[in-house]
Amino acid sequence: MSARVCGQPQLRQQLGWGVFKLPLVHSVDTLWTKTYGGTSTEIGQSVQQTTDGGYIIGGYTGSFGAGSNDFYLLRTNNTGDTLWTKTFGGTGDDGGYSVQATADGGFIVVGITSSFGAGEYDVYLIKTDTNGDTLWTKTYGDNGSEYGYSVNQTADGGYIITGVTDNYCPTTCVLLIKTDSTGYAPIGINYLNPAVNESIKVYPNPAGNVFYIRGSYALPAVLELYDITGRKIIREPIIKNLQQIDVSKLAGGVYFFSVTGNNSLIGSGKIIIR
Repeated sequence: MSARVCGQPQLRQQLGWGVFKLPLVHSVDTLWTKTYGGTSTEIGQSVQQTTDGGYIIGGYTGSFGAGSNDFYLLRTNNTGDTLWTKTFGGTGDDGGYSVQATADGGFIVVGITSSFGAGEYDVYLIKTDTNGDTLWTKTYGDNGSEYGYSVNQTADGGYIITGVTDNYCPTTCVLLIKTDSTGYAPIGINYLNPAVNESIKVYPNPAGNVFYIRGSYALPAVLELYDITGRKIIREPIIKNLQQIDVSKLAGGVYFFSVTGNNSLIGSGKIIIR
């Protein structure tokens, strides 16, 4: 069995910091080591073995690309020799944190970008083919900062991303984003902050034709209801601290709601409609 290590090396190389990959045997004897990089800083954040026995490495580079830092994707053979490298990004600060092989033989990479998107930093998702060429890119975020730290392909062919956000939260919140196979996701329902959710009471749950939403939040506010695919079904102004919501025309199933006011998230959660 071998192990793969990807991260910041502890020794400065002649060409600056490099990405290290160290396959190890049980007795921790080194089989081989490789460094990859240029004259600036390269950091390896994620590594996965590919079906042909090689490796895919994701991280960021300061030596190559268009900006101060860019996504850095490296594909190697089973002995760590470079097959190809790719950079992704703009003129700002961009970097990859997680890479995974996908069912079609390509790769999905997630990280952060200040070159594209709406905020200071946004989640940056990149889908490539088997040669690392871009098929599509997506950004997710709002006015503040969102960071994507991990991505996996789901059984339905979409993707699940975890990270953090400082939007709608006193400090930071866990960020969970579910996308379809093309990267589409409604960012508005994916902030997870149980402390905020405690200010909202929704009942009955499960609900029939109507449910009630109650809270001590400032008015007016806005309720948005999404189905399990992330499609927005209802957007309704909240003008009372106890308000009835008519869901009689909706099919039974699981739905997600969010309540916002003064450009901030007041609460969010899940409701089942019978």
